[in-house]
Amino acid sequence: MHNVRNHLCSFPNLELPITVDDIFTEDDYDLIYNREKFNDKVEIVEHPDMFGWTMAQTENMSWMYSPNEHKIAGTDIVLDKNEDFIVGEKMKGYRPPTSIGVITNKKLMYTLREFAQDTFHEDYLADIWSLGGKKIVPITLIGFSGPSTFHTEGLSGWRKVADESLLQNRIETSRTSAVCNFRLLGDADDCSIEVAEPDDVFTAEYDELNRRFTDQWKVDGKEPVAMWSDNGISVSETIDQTSSNEMLQHLTPCGKIEGYHSPFLLNLSSWHRVNIKTVAPRVSLRFMGHKNQTFEHFQKLIDEGKFLK
Repeated sequence: MHNVRNHLCSFPNLELPITVDDIFTEDDYDLIYNREKFNDKVEIVEHPDMFGWTMAQTENMSWMYSPNEHKIAGTDIVLDKNEDFIVGEKMKGYRPPTSIGVITNKKLMYTLREFAQDTFHEDYLADIWSLGGKKIVPITLIGFSGPSTFHTEGLSGWRKVADESLLQNRIETSRTSAVCNFRLLGDADDCSIEVAEPDDVFTAEYDELNRRFTDQWKVDGKEPVAMWSDNGISVSETIDQTSSNEMLQHLTPCGKIEGYHSPFLLNLSSWHRVNIKTVAPRVSLRFMGHKNQTFEHFQKLIDEGKFLK
């Protein structure tokens, strides 16, 4: 077991009760490996509030995805498969996730829910979600087609500067305390995940931007749709990130898992980045942690040997 305290922990002996072939049909594989072919099968309706992403339903999945996996969200920039995204001399962009899905097949959902209940401490798994009037087990699939920059998808940045009531009705489809990741597709030797800790300079800038973001949220009565950026840091309703060379100097790497050979628990409030060496897509299945628990609580359970049953 690889354990970077308060950031991530791997579990070499965990195995899912189903395979990717149990979940994916030909359509799902086309979405991951042959985006153009998949686009021809569905009606593409771009959503301005989702940076041009669209929605699609397959036999077992509901997907939110980018019709062009090499287009930088919110821009007209389309990259070659092996091209990095560079903005000026001070900013390096990244390839964001290109697909996020939830399982809608009831048999698969409840097989995985039973696995989670038999595997994880009772405090871990998020509550059942209601999406579009349907009950959904809190499990997501996420696909990447390239490396990321340092980012965070946790709740601690908001909790530090805003009242807890702001988060009461928010479900954990994107931001939450932690995720337990299982590799479905992708070369196990092709990637690594790295975590880092911010210094006081970074933290001050990040807190101030989050404060302004959540203040606007309270004024509007809903989360701001657009990404807010200042001094090399960006925040949004789903992800916070930095691609600024100046701000990256204020993040100190503190641990790394080489390869993707085992499932691992990740603190989503940690600043982390995924390093993928090739352009081969990688897809993870994620059990979403409960928003009302902290990663510190999960770390305590790990230390006591109680996180896994």
